[in-house]
Amino acid sequence: MGLPSNSTTCLVCGTKLVKNGRHPSGTQRWRCPLCGASSVRRRPDLTAREQLRRFVTWLVGTNTQAETDGTASGRSFRRHSAWCWDLTPRLGPVETIYHAVLVDGIWIGTGTGTEAGTETGSAAAAGTAAAGTAAGTAAGTAAGT
Repeated sequence: MGLPSNSTTCLVCGTKLVKNGRHPSGTQRWRCPLCGASSVRRRPDLTAREQLRRFVTWLVGTNTQAETDGTASGRSFRRHSAWCWDLTPRLGPVETIYHAVLVDGIWIGTGTGTEAGTETGSAAAAGTAAAGTAAGTAAGTAAGT
């Protein structure tokens, strides 16, 4: 008949459906008053949203695929989320450049070594212990932060 799968008309006879309770999963159940056909309408947009949410949770989390899916092997998770790998993030161009000094420290057997660099990648200062802290402060002042 060419009707969308999420319409509230009967796919058999085209009559408007009426609500007929809920499925054990909580989904609304529909029934045709004319022919008696009963169905549950799926929402592909909600299904995809939930699959993407579970995929991102797995991707940034510490659980295995099997733990995320609740199965022994995680095959269902991989099958349901396979389309998520094809998504391309839509990031706009960077319009604002922030001036920042990046400071990194490393523990060296006798003390702490500190390096400070600018956002362009050039070294602003380097030192050890207290001298490194003073150099880092001076580099921050020189960079305008």
